[in-house]
Amino acid sequence: LKLQFLYFIGAIMTLDLNSGESYKPDEKEATGEVPIEVTSDHEKEKDDSEDLSAKETTEEEELDGRLDHLWNWVSKRPKKAYAVTCGSYCSIILLLLILILTVGSSFFPFSSEVPLYLRGHVTRIRKDALTEGKEQADYTLNLADLQLRQSVDTLGGEREDLTLEIIYLPKYGDVLETKILQKMVEFEKRVMAFTGFDERCFITYSDADIAIEKANNEAATAAVNARKHPCHVHHTILWACDPSLGAPCSTLASTPIGLMNCNKSTTCTPEEFVLEENFKISKVHTYANSIPDRSTPVGLNSWNFLKLVDSQFGPGNQIAKAVRTEFTFGAPLKGYKNVNDNPDGQSDDLAQWLYDDYHSWLGDGQIDGDVTYLYNGHGMFELYLNDVLIRDGMFAIASMIFVLIYIAFMTSSWWLSIMGVGQILLSFGPAYFIYYGVFQQRFFGVFNMLSIFIILGIGADDI
Repeated sequence: LKLQFLYFIGAIMTLDLNSGESYKPDEKEATGEVPIEVTSDHEKEKDDSEDLSAKETTEEEELDGRLDHLWNWVSKRPKKAYAVTCGSYCSIILLLLILILTVGSSFFPFSSEVPLYLRGHVTRIRKDALTEGKEQADYTLNLADLQLRQSVDTLGGEREDLTLEIIYLPKYGDVLETKILQKMVEFEKRVMAFTGFDERCFITYSDADIAIEKANNEAATAAVNARKHPCHVHHTILWACDPSLGAPCSTLASTPIGLMNCNKSTTCTPEEFVLEENFKISKVHTYANSIPDRSTPVGLNSWNFLKLVDSQFGPGNQIAKAVRTEFTFGAPLKGYKNVNDNPDGQSDDLAQWLYDDYHSWLGDGQIDGDVTYLYNGHGMFELYLNDVLIRDGMFAIASMIFVLIYIAFMTSSWWLSIMGVGQILLSFGPAYFIYYGVFQQRFFGVFNMLSIFIILGIGADDI
């Protein structure tokens, strides 16, 4: 009975729940000739883990077999493998191009701006809001199609961004020395002598001209536009006052500001300006000890001068280490009806003209070895950065080609090399989807493009 009971317990323990069958002892076990081994729970768990490990090993072997089969197919049909690989990559690239062309910049909003600021910071938000408000205010001005050039700017103030700015720095001593100022005068004359400068400069209109424009008299407005108008006085210390405005140049009340003299009682042309040593010393002393107060005409002249020299200039220090000059431009440009006629196109045209005409000429950065200067104009930095990106993009392509050739050399397989580099490049798609779609980041700039070198280094090392 005891033996039969053990058989019964063993049958329950060996029951196959899936098939409904149980273990049946053979004849020797039933007669007691073979000892019965009872397996403990610990030993059974060990056996189960070994069975599971064996099962996983079998699955890995099956996967390796499939990969070997795929590799054999590729090795026996290299042309078809190349065709499938290249076709897949070309299809994905074509799909990305279609998305970029159809959806446009909203899908891939690349910017050459270098984000060295905190975009979510409250000061940046306030600045962006102020800039947007100014732009919206400019667009609300509705004038006749045949309006005077820049009359909208004359009424509403100069556009601060439509400028060419130059900062002079002496290699030694004082930038206000007469010999240095004379070189700066000749330099600024050359700036204004460039072809197209008088067509794009901020123009000065008389009150009578502006009144004609306000009256919406198209014939009279066209006649005014046909006349040649002088460029507005650019912001510089290298100018002489207009004595016809009521004050001689030696007084602080004289306008425009400047360290040069006009020896006539009427208006002098820039060719008639005179740079005199004693007059310059007296004028520098007057400006250095003046009080900038924009609420009074005299204080406004002082403020206009002091904003063009370094902050150390003033009472007790009449030596300037830096001087700024700003040439102002205005819209509409030639070929446009008014400032609201494709304003972005006018902005781009002005930026392209400044970059094409001035960038290479100003690139030297010094005047006869005595004065160095820094410069920046409307849109010039962005165009310069784009040129640099294009040039550096060629190096990026060259690095990809080098990695491709190096992998092929080390693996002795062009197919593996193409597949490896292709997988590296295709990783940008999912990464950009997560960046743009999941994290909702809308900025894609220069720093983002640097990731290609990181991915090349990490990806090529694992092949």
